[in-house]
Amino acid sequence: MKRTRTLPLLAGFLVLGIQSASGRVQDQERPAPAQSQEVEIAVEDQDVVLAGTILLPAGATPERPVAGVVLITGSGPQDRDESLMGKKPFKVLAEGLVEHGYAVLRYDDRGTLGIGIGKSTGSFAGSTTVDFAIDAAAAVDYLAAHPAVDASKIIVCGHSTGGLVTAKLLGQNKVPAAAVLLASPSVIGWELLAYQSDKILRVTDEHQPTGLTPEQIDEMDQLQTEMIRSVAVGTEAQQRDAARAAIEFNVRLSGTDPAALTDEIMDTAIAQALAPMQETWMAYFMRYDPAEDLGSARVPVLAIFGGRDLQVAPEQNMQPMSEHIRAANDNHSAVMVLETSNHLFQHAETGLLTEYATAGDPMEPLLIDLVAAWLNRVLAE
Repeated sequence: MKRTRTLPLLAGFLVLGIQSASGRVQDQERPAPAQSQEVEIAVEDQDVVLAGTILLPAGATPERPVAGVVLITGSGPQDRDESLMGKKPFKVLAEGLVEHGYAVLRYDDRGTLGIGIGKSTGSFAGSTTVDFAIDAAAAVDYLAAHPAVDASKIIVCGHSTGGLVTAKLLGQNKVPAAAVLLASPSVIGWELLAYQSDKILRVTDEHQPTGLTPEQIDEMDQLQTEMIRSVAVGTEAQQRDAARAAIEFNVRLSGTDPAALTDEIMDTAIAQALAPMQETWMAYFMRYDPAEDLGSARVPVLAIFGGRDLQVAPEQNMQPMSEHIRAANDNHSAVMVLETSNHLFQHAETGLLTEYATAGDPMEPLLIDLVAAWLNRVLAE
């Protein structure tokens, strides 16, 4: 006989029964996937046409419409499968949810046609979370209009910074039925970036020793944090001073006297250090705090974190997420952690980004079953 275990949901009032041997939800029957439809979504008032795929489960008809899920990818230009290092986690997620009876729409990010990644038009460069929320809202409307989909049962599911796009929609009351946030930040962007930088450095040093002393790691972290913070909230002079201090520290680590660097070399190094954080998307991300949008949610929200996620670390994000969701006052909302999952929800040993390519499953089946089980219960109310 298979043993079952229960997973407490840290911010909610829901407990799911899970088969630990197979990772499958009990008493869940899975209809076979039926059909795939290639679609184009024109985004109103934008020079953008999103190319996507709708998967429909068997039995979905205008007479028997099903609930639908819109998937939103994370940061950087992404195709509809969220392809990364040979993995296609969104393809796996979409197919898994279809097996549970949900229609699923996933789409290439705007501007991916022009850079050879996907088929959506428009421009990715210069776009921010606000623009991607406009695209996501258009995708929600498109799926809601599908004759085989129940317009009142549309769920928005965002991964990583796609969760911030979902938060924007929650704040605008543009999520019809429920939201699922997978490894989604719950703190202001610059704080997340600083913590992420420190976390990755320390775990890397633990498993692949850098040769740095604990004191050097602490100083490196402090200087990096100050540079990130200065870009988010400081003056141009403060940004340059913080970048200079970080550069001089790294130069000293290499055994060189920073005084040997010419003004021209230092100016170039400062510009290169600051440039990635001053790019349009990143500049907005670093200043955006999702607290108000998450706290304004009028539908149930499920947030899931990976216990070994180094990019959106649960120890930084779970408690604020719990507080934001509680502020929205929906008793079905919940926060949970999958202890051995990384940022992509693969089974991981360390969580380091190098494991993304070598991990087995593109996405743990347990995650898909948990999401489907929660949605089944929420939508049945």
